[in-house]
Amino acid sequence: MKRDYVARLLGMALAVTLASGCSWQRRLPLQSATFSGLVPRSATKVTVFIKPAVPGHPLPETVWDNVQGPFWSPAESEQIGFDQNYNARALIVPPAFWATAQTSGFPIVDSRLVVPFGRVFSETVRTGADQAFAEAQMCFSQECANSSGASIPKLTIAIEAFYVWESPENHLNLHAKVRSRWSGANQDEIGPDQVVERTMERENLGGLLSTHSGLIVAMNRAVNRFAQEVVMEMLRRAAEQAASNDRLTSRWTRPA
Repeated sequence: MKRDYVARLLGMALAVTLASGCSWQRRLPLQSATFSGLVPRSATKVTVFIKPAVPGHPLPETVWDNVQGPFWSPAESEQIGFDQNYNARALIVPPAFWATAQTSGFPIVDSRLVVPFGRVFSETVRTGADQAFAEAQMCFSQECANSSGASIPKLTIAIEAFYVWESPENHLNLHAKVRSRWSGANQDEIGPDQVVERTMERENLGGLLSTHSGLIVAMNRAVNRFAQEVVMEMLRRAAEQAASNDRLTSRWTRPA
């Protein structure tokens, strides 16, 4: 009897907690992969300016989720993962049937996916630019970009859109739109803007028996791979444009 009484108390406590909303945060340290794609090599010395996505804050400290979009968080930018938000449906569905409910349009858990794409993208651009150009100075503020000198061409990059969502369960979806352009002395634009838009759909992160750590590791790898695909195409176009433009190659080519 005493054991049954304690079990009922624990069940009531769990019910109250779930009814009021319960969230479990799952995170692992971010593992940013270095660029390993193939891009044409330009002999140009450049400044690479990556614009903020959140005004006033450098892109490496910007994080995206599927709830509020981009936000600034130095702490969250160093890790990746998700929040498990248990809702009140847990009160009316027996735990043995939670897995069935999750996959039948009656979810018990709503996941908030937290992706530090600003840091992943910035690191991928940095290591990729080292391969694409003779010398690349990275800047994350307008002040830094302006101080690099008018005699050096500037490649300005902006993440115009980034989205992350889960559909179906344990499947990651990503979408990014990135714009880049060259500018030279007196901030004059050189050539047309280049826009790269990519989507990763239904990336399987694991099954119902996967551990939280396993899901996050798979998530991290997928984000790194997606960033490399976006950056590789962007740098390919930028390097080709630099190599074919006399205003870049003749005036700003680094001396042998």
